[in-house]
Amino acid sequence: MEYLNLDLFKGHSHEKYYFLGFVAADGCIYDKSLIIGLHERDIDVLYKFCDWLKLPHTLVKKKGCYVHFRKYNQELVNFILEYGITSRKTKILKFPDNIPDEFKKSFILGYFDGDGSCYTNKDKSKLFFQIVGTQHINQTIKSIYSHDLGYDFGSIQQAGSVTRLIINGCKSSIDFGNWLYEDNIFCFERKKVKYLEFRNKNIERYNSGLNMKKAKEIRNLYSSGNISQVQLAKDYNVARRTIYDVLSNKLYSE
Repeated sequence: MEYLNLDLFKGHSHEKYYFLGFVAADGCIYDKSLIIGLHERDIDVLYKFCDWLKLPHTLVKKKGCYVHFRKYNQELVNFILEYGITSRKTKILKFPDNIPDEFKKSFILGYFDGDGSCYTNKDKSKLFFQIVGTQHINQTIKSIYSHDLGYDFGSIQQAGSVTRLIINGCKSSIDFGNWLYEDNIFCFERKKVKYLEFRNKNIERYNSGLNMKKAKEIRNLYSSGNISQVQLAKDYNVARRTIYDVLSNKLYSE
């Protein structure tokens, strides 16, 4: 007999708000049921949801290269509806206003795992975070992380009936990743690994404090012919290789 631990929704926890964020992005309310469908490579997330909800893994069904979780329970659906997560939400979803501040990031991480992506460009010199959602969702997410991190970054672009929030640049993408994964609750490991690989590879560049403005300064100074790469490296407190990469547009390309 299945036992669904609905007490989990009566209090506050990072797992609860991660789950709600994920459902807001990638879940479906249908006929008093909650349905989540994913590619089979992400089946572990559905198993983690089952473990958290005290449900058997047999609720996760495989069909081709996809896996589905479905739970029929009116009370569970009612808890989800309390956060404005309805059956037809794609174009109208708003960031819930009844989430405590300390758990908003957990909701964002869940939403990102459901409707976001993390990838690098071809030469792996840039990391991109992208989140698809309504204008309200993406503008609220942008406002929350910008407030927490102390500076405004990322751009919101219209994409048909929805928007895309895009974060790139070495400092911005690593700052966002550090912030997003700080609480270390369950998440899509493949996305987290992509971010960690980029951060570990670019930690010196990140710690240097370079940005697009400083990179432009370096190019202008060097093009004047009055300063060497060695001196630029000393002045900006970075490795000479970093200066070379900036000058050759491998880093902070315009």
